Amino acid sequence: MEGEAFFLIPKDLQLIIDGKPSDLSRTECKLLEELASRPRIFVANTELLTSVWGGYVNSTALPVYIRRLRLKLGDKQPYKYLLNRRDVGYSLNTDQEVYS
Repeated sequence: MEGEAFFLIPKDLQLIIDGKPSDLSRTECKLLEELASRPRIFVANTELLTSVWGGYVNSTALPVYIRRLRLKLGDKQPYKYLLNRRDVGYSLNTDQEVYS
């Protein structure tokens, strides 16, 4: 993430990217919080579905919300922030402190 910084402000449902605010839905914020709490660790899809949605959601919701977050982060292929491993899960690839 050289030269780029982003910060999550959960109470305001905002993501600040290079000083510019981007509004998040509650679900997007909760998903990013979950991944940011364990940077560089792949979190299982089932664990994310349970922690973010309480398990009561179609499994296609997770990739949809990951895609929305990637768009807001400006994360393009090859992805450098929100990584996924097939049959493993998703990871937030950062060494920086994400919370502002």
